[in-house]
Amino acid sequence: MRTLLLFLILVVCCALAYFFWQRATSAQGEAEPDDPFVWLEDIDAARSLDWVEQQNRHSQNLLTKWPGFEKTKKSIVQVLDSQEKIAWPTIRKDHVYNFWRDAEHVRGILRRKPLREYLKEQQTFETVLDVDKLAQQEGENWVYKGSVCLQPDYRHCMVSLSRGGADATVKREFDMQTKTFVKDGFFLPEAKSSVTWIDKDNLFIGTDFGSDSLTQSGYPNEVRLLQRGQLYKEARLIFAGDKTDVSSGAFRVLTPDTDEFFIVQAKSFHTARYYHVQNHKPVPLSLPEDFDVEGMFKGFLLCKNKKALIHKSRTIVKGSLVAVPFQSLLAGEVDFQVVYAPDERSSYQYS
Repeated sequence: MRTLLLFLILVVCCALAYFFWQRATSAQGEAEPDDPFVWLEDIDAARSLDWVEQQNRHSQNLLTKWPGFEKTKKSIVQVLDSQEKIAWPTIRKDHVYNFWRDAEHVRGILRRKPLREYLKEQQTFETVLDVDKLAQQEGENWVYKGSVCLQPDYRHCMVSLSRGGADATVKREFDMQTKTFVKDGFFLPEAKSSVTWIDKDNLFIGTDFGSDSLTQSGYPNEVRLLQRGQLYKEARLIFAGDKTDVSSGAFRVLTPDTDEFFIVQAKSFHTARYYHVQNHKPVPLSLPEDFDVEGMFKGFLLCKNKKALIHKSRTIVKGSLVAVPFQSLLAGEVDFQVVYAPDERSSYQYS
C-alpha cells in the first residue's frame, strides 16, 4: 500500500512538473513568436506586394470556379445598379449632396439638389463631378474617395481620387460653384494624406514628405501649414509625433458659437493625445489618453471615455458622453460632467 502511495505521489509530481514546463515553454513562445510571415510587415516591399498579388489570383481563381459565381455576381450587380437605391444625403449649407453609382455611371457622379427640393417626389439632381468622364479625359483609373470642404460655405473643397481604389489618394482643389478643379490650386500627390481647411488660402496637411514624416503604419506623422501658392513640400512644420504612433492630424470644430482647431496624436488604436492649436502652435490638453474628442457645445468640449474612470469619488462608466469646460481645460484644470451614461441596454453615437 505504501509503495502504491509513493508511486502515485511520484506520478502527480511528474505531471505537475510537465504542466509547469509546458506553461513556461508556451509563455516563451508567446514572447518571441516564430512568425514565418513577419516579412509581410514591410508593406511596400516588392516581395510583400508579389505575395499579395499571388494570393489575390489564387482567391479569384477559386471564386470564379464556384458553380454559383456568375448568378451571384449578376444579382449583386443588379442591386448595386438599381435606380431604387436610397440617395444617401449629405447636407452642405443649402444643398443636399449625394454620390451615385449605377450601370451608366460605373465610377459614379457627385450630384446635388437644393435642400428645399429634396423631399419632393421628383428626384432631379445636378451633376457636380462625373468621375467616369474625368477618368476618361485624364487616362486614369480614378475612384472617388470623398471630399473635404471649407465650412460654412462649402465652396472650396479638396477632392480625393484614388488610383484603382488604393488607400493612397491624390488630393486636388475643386470649386463647387464653378464645378471645376481649380487651376494652380492646392494639390497633394498620391499618399495617405489628410487635409483640414483653415480658410480659403490655408490648409493644415499631413502627407508623405519623406520617410521621417510617416509612422511605421505608413500614415502621416506630421502636421504642416500649407499656404496658397506654395508647393506642398514648402509647408511649415507645426507638429511632429512619434514613429511608433498610428498617425497624427489636425481637425476643426466649428459650431455657431465656436471655431477651434485641434491636433490628435493617435498613440494607438485606443489611445490619443490632443492639442489645441493657438497661433499655429500646438498646446497639449490634459485629457486622459483614452478620451475621444467628439465636438464642442456652448463652451464645453464633448468627449467619450473608452475606459471607466473615477472622478471626484464618482465612477464614470465606459462609453459615457462627458462635458469638459473648455476654458478651464486650457488653464490646466480638468473637470468632467457626465451628459449621458450608457447602461446594459443603451449606448450613444455622436454626430
